[in-house]
Amino acid sequence: MDEVLKTRALVKEVLAYINSSPWKGYYSSQVENMLERVDQPCELAIVGEVKAGKSSFVNALLDSDLALVGETEMTATINFFKYGHPEDKNKPVRVVWEDGTEEWQTREFLDSLQGNTPEVLEKASKIDHLEFFLDNEKLRRVTLVDTPGTGSLVKAHERSANDYLMAGQQNLRKKHSEQSVRLKNRADAVNVITGRVEHEATNQLVSRFSHGTSAFNSIGVMTKIDLESSTSMDDWNRRCDKYHEMLRHQLNCIVPVSASVYSTVMKLTREHKMEEIKDALQYIPLDEFEEVCKYSQTF
Repeated sequence: MDEVLKTRALVKEVLAYINSSPWKGYYSSQVENMLERVDQPCELAIVGEVKAGKSSFVNALLDSDLALVGETEMTATINFFKYGHPEDKNKPVRVVWEDGTEEWQTREFLDSLQGNTPEVLEKASKIDHLEFFLDNEKLRRVTLVDTPGTGSLVKAHERSANDYLMAGQQNLRKKHSEQSVRLKNRADAVNVITGRVEHEATNQLVSRFSHGTSAFNSIGVMTKIDLESSTSMDDWNRRCDKYHEMLRHQLNCIVPVSASVYSTVMKLTREHKMEEIKDALQYIPLDEFEEVCKYSQTF
């Protein structure tokens, strides 16, 4: 018997029991909501602070570049990545506006949402979320939700900008933080992007997102480990284990990853260049190869 059918039958039994009990008013609607979602893909929310590497992580998971990545803080949106196909390949994203209306838009429209100008902030403030549909087998069972994150990387000179611009930025950040927490509470599972070094800001972040979740359905992801090339994987695993010991009640585990390295390797594999690299490396004398490796670790 299919697992979905088993789950549906079990939830129906629970619902029948609750509807005939004194607790009907308290729990009936919640169980009915569970019944409606049995056939839906698992919803996995990616949460973390601004510029923590969430979008790069999502792109690596999906082997795509739809989640926009930038070197500085940019206006962001709630992004849902679902299984399916856009109506028009030239308009790959469905925009759901705050007023409930929907429309398909181009990649150029996505690019126009980046930045912190008054025009961009005005446009972004009217968007509830974006929906991307991909022909990706991973998304048949899992819907990824890339949240805009919490916190801010506003620089000192930006704080001296005009009051109107700052008000727009703060209002949008407040909205995004509230959306991120709300989506986390609704999600079936959560990936919390942590920093490479344990610090109070990350601990506070995990505490904020741990309400309504537990180590049962929350996993920590330590990103950008390629930025410390001299650190071995054994050292990374030990660091993650130590960090996880502090957060064991909130996170099931913490896993070290490098989304950029993974994406690069996958690209080289698709282009059939990995074999070329392998063939080229074998002609480098061992002593010279070891020197190159030592030299590269200084960067």
